[in-house]
Order: sequence, then C-alpha cells, then structure tokens
Amino acid sequence: MREDDKRKEYNKTKISFDDVESLVFNKYIRIFQIYKIIIIMLEKKSNLTLSEQNMLQVSKQRSQCLGDILDDLSNNPEKSIEEKVIIDKCYK
Repeated sequence: MREDDKRKEYNKTKISFDDVESLVFNKYIRIFQIYKIIIIMLEKKSNLTLSEQNMLQVSKQRSQCLGDILDDLSNNPEKSIEEKVIIDKCYK
C-alpha cells in the first residue's frame, strides 16, 4: 500500500467507544498509557537532558490531548471521531 493510500485510509477511519473491539480505539488507549509511563519515568529522574525535557513536554501535551478525546468518547458512547481529527489535534 502506498503512503498516500495509507493517509486516505486513516482520514476515513471513525473511532468510537461503543465499538470495544475497535483496534484503532484500543491503539490510542495504548499510546495514551505509553505517554503516561514516559511521563512518570522522566519525572522521577532528577537531571534531565534537553532531549529528555523536550520528550517530557511533548508527552505531557499529547497525553492531555489524547486523554481528553478518549474521555469524551467514553462519556459519549454514541459519539465517534475521525482518526484524522486526533492526529491533527494531538500530533501537529
């Protein structure tokens, strides 16, 4: 599959909480958990390098963004969101 085809595919993917079997929804839950682990690990370290400080800041921003979206979806099971919205909101 070409890169352009992959982009078009994720643009159309709908994510919702009521589809518990949704691999895409579960993927973002795992990503959220990974960011939380990174944050905890880096916050426990005393002297962070510049790279680690940047990683901590980005992880906090993305964790907050993903957490808000996942909470909204879980609190509104009838709601769905396009994967493109998550990527545009949390990763750009």
